[in-house]
Amino acid sequence: MLIVARKGVTLFIFLTDMVALSLWLWLLIIPLITVLHLLFATAKLDPTHYAVAKLLEWVEIFAGLALVYVVVREAIASMDTLLTLETLRLFGLSAVLSVAFLPFIAALTVYEPYERIFGILPFHIPDARLRRAARWRAILTFRTDTDFLERWRRIITTEPPTNIDEIKVSFAKLRTIKKMERNPQVVAEQNGWLPQSAIRFLEAEGLSTNDYHEAAYEPDEWWTASRLTQSGQGSFPNNIAYYVYGTAEIVSRLKLKLNVNNPETDKASRALLSEHALILAGEALNKAWQERLAPLLEEATPFDILENGARVTLVRNDWQGGIPEGYDLTFEILSFATP
Repeated sequence: MLIVARKGVTLFIFLTDMVALSLWLWLLIIPLITVLHLLFATAKLDPTHYAVAKLLEWVEIFAGLALVYVVVREAIASMDTLLTLETLRLFGLSAVLSVAFLPFIAALTVYEPYERIFGILPFHIPDARLRRAARWRAILTFRTDTDFLERWRRIITTEPPTNIDEIKVSFAKLRTIKKMERNPQVVAEQNGWLPQSAIRFLEAEGLSTNDYHEAAYEPDEWWTASRLTQSGQGSFPNNIAYYVYGTAEIVSRLKLKLNVNNPETDKASRALLSEHALILAGEALNKAWQERLAPLLEEATPFDILENGARVTLVRNDWQGGIPEGYDLTFEILSFATP
């Protein structure tokens, strides 16, 4: 289906170049679709504007279908001039050039992170000879695996190597992590969660995390976090993030934190926290916990429940100074084995 859709888009773009559309149409349709998309993206940031965002999405779809209709109508009207060997040659040439461009894009996708990371090495590895050895080892070790290349960047920026042995250790750590991720151990329910599963509990809600990694200067602690996701509007909108903590093999603590920078819009943000927290409880615990927590999260009053070995908490922290009436709400699920 994806290949068919791409071919359809390619054909549509080709037709827009071949048919003669009036200038006034382009002057009307391009700004209109641009404004609609900007309004849709803005409305999507605020959960209270969900209905508006949905309406704008449908308007965008109808505007796009209208453009398709106009292009197809003009193409049918110009069928005599389009159905020629020259048109077929141009269409085939555009497809060949597009395919021929793909290797360059693939190479550039791999080259860019190497160039960016190698560019900062002099700040962390002053020794030119040692830096050269690190570059060659990185190329030979990671090749096209830019994900682990980025993880290596974090290691050398937090703990800059001073000799060849420390560089070898940095690569050995990543080989161990890769082996562990490819062959994860089974985690007993009472002990916690598998890291590869825990970091994806809220991925569908837009709270995807980066890779699960060792904390800087805390060798026995591992963690990861999502980016701060805005909720609402204003100069300082509210935001929410998802955090995962544990050891290399087992996640023992899951955390959702809502920062209320704009108390006037905290109702919608609290509702968003409640929604995400219930989904997290369903993924990490079970449906019974969801039903138990639903009314408590709706009230947004702090609680601390220890039941059947699981501990679930909601803590409110009112800020002292800074934003007037600002505060944060932290929802946590601790593994059965966590004291």
